[in-house]
Amino acid sequence: MSRAHGRAVPAHPGTAPPTARQRDSSTPDETRWAAVVRRDRGADGAFCYGVLTTGVYSRPSCPARTPRRGNAVFFTDPHQARRAGFRPCLRCRPDEGPAPSAGESAALHACRVMERPGQPPSLDTLAALGGFSRFHFHRLFTTTIGVTPATYATACRAGHLREALSRADTVAEAIYQCGFNSTGTFYTLTRRLLGMTPTAYRDGGRGVSLHYAVITHAPGSLLVAATPDGICKVLTGPDEDALTRRLQADYPAASHLTPNAALATRVAGAAARSTSRARGALPAGIRERALEGRLRKTLGLPSPTPLTA
Repeated sequence: MSRAHGRAVPAHPGTAPPTARQRDSSTPDETRWAAVVRRDRGADGAFCYGVLTTGVYSRPSCPARTPRRGNAVFFTDPHQARRAGFRPCLRCRPDEGPAPSAGESAALHACRVMERPGQPPSLDTLAALGGFSRFHFHRLFTTTIGVTPATYATACRAGHLREALSRADTVAEAIYQCGFNSTGTFYTLTRRLLGMTPTAYRDGGRGVSLHYAVITHAPGSLLVAATPDGICKVLTGPDEDALTRRLQADYPAASHLTPNAALATRVAGAAARSTSRARGALPAGIRERALEGRLRKTLGLPSPTPLTA
């Protein structure tokens, strides 16, 4: 360890003042320094930098005060910085992965808004929340989440229906809780959202014939159950037998629960088509709803689009 301004800091071979040749902007470190100066979010994850006077390392976009060039050293990743004796910045938290961009943040916030019970917001409303145009937001959301806003909203609406029907005293009360404008609208959409009537769903799938498939899906297994009317269940978990038992418990009165090899092939193809380009891992709940939405979309089963234009 060396000392600077009375503070112990990690020793580093690059502590000597850089020469004119080293300051040439064509060198890798000077390219990195330029990214630090402009707080370039696009450089997050590509490298991190340490400050010799504080012993702290940060991501390039860190909002903290920019250090003097002579006090900055660069590392390929946080692990290398820690091995050199530096500790992570508490403001930008470089160990937590790349910070989301403005577009990614807007997409994640829109997901949370759509997850709220009630009438789904319009695409214009969601775009305005993030400060984007309708077209630009649609593209950002689809790129980040892997499905369109309408597809994600459909998965959220199906989840709201399942929860409301499970806890409400009557079907009419569930209609109200989910924000449907009329009973007629509810019954038009419900067979597609639930794969059966709301009464059959509340009765444990009474009289309904279900086909299901279980495939390997990292980090465990994925189960999809469907009827001719649509998907009625998407489950993920580490154990295939446990998922099958959960399906049986959810639909104890179904007339048939039949494994279907053809459905398994289609599910495997649909699950493999992940188009999300988010730089950080999506929260588990968002991943699961996006997966359900993508399955509804790509399996060719009926899928309403309750997100209004």
